[in-house]
Amino acid sequence: MPREQVLEIWQGFGRPAIPLRQGETCRDLEKFLSHPDIRDSDVEAIKAWVQEKETEVSNEKGHCKHGKFLLRDGCLQCMAERRQQGEPANAHRPYHLADGATIPSVTTILGVLDKPGLPHWAWECGKEGLDYREVRDAAARVGTIAHYLIADHLKGEAPDTVACATEEVAKANNCLAKYLQWEKEHSISPVMIETPLISEEFRFGGTPDLLAEYDGKFTLIDFKTGGGIYDSYFYQLAAYWKLLEEQGWPVASARILRISADDSDFEEVVKTNLDVGWQIFQHCLAIYRLQNELV
Repeated sequence: MPREQVLEIWQGFGRPAIPLRQGETCRDLEKFLSHPDIRDSDVEAIKAWVQEKETEVSNEKGHCKHGKFLLRDGCLQCMAERRQQGEPANAHRPYHLADGATIPSVTTILGVLDKPGLPHWAWECGKEGLDYREVRDAAARVGTIAHYLIADHLKGEAPDTVACATEEVAKANNCLAKYLQWEKEHSISPVMIETPLISEEFRFGGTPDLLAEYDGKFTLIDFKTGGGIYDSYFYQLAAYWKLLEEQGWPVASARILRISADDSDFEEVVKTNLDVGWQIFQHCLAIYRLQNELV
């Protein structure tokens, strides 16, 4: 089974600990699978766990604009479209309600929005003799590594990037340096780091980057490594805010912290009210459900 599919199943079930040998568990499968010294017994234990979970979802079906698809496979057409739009190909990572029903993610829901700037950006890449897909994928990898470095810093853990390209790790470390510069000016206490959440009321799921205590109040923080701050980011934040509130967290403000490896400084936007963003997200959710014939 491909590593990506193993991770998809694991993430869909809330990133639980996976039993290895007796008395041992793996609490960070993504990091574990990238480690060079994995024991055969550990691999067999992971395979057994994944096969058990895969059986649970093997017959679950999702719906999208292209029709029905098996959740274990995803919709290949949606994946191809998301690659073209510069987003993760895994558009259908499942979140589950308490009754077992599968629900869409925040980013999947916001996929109904048009991105008019992307064709021009791809054209500009072509003018420079660049394959926009390679540029996009490399930027996505840098962003993923940067999020991983920040999360490990917040957890007090040592990151393992031996499986990553040296140039991409260097760029991600530039992002980390900007975050650390920001952190020196903001005394925060992490509360929740990349924790999957679901809304039983509104039936969607999402994984905020960070919930932290700042000046005695809970602050939602989202890290961006791209070239700008766009309106859709605030719709995403509004959805995360609602997820946290439903879990009982009294969020006081939300921040977008842009820490691009290509810029000289960090950029920050703070919001204390995202009511309009939440209304827009709800409309996107309604459109998504209509397109996919969901209730």
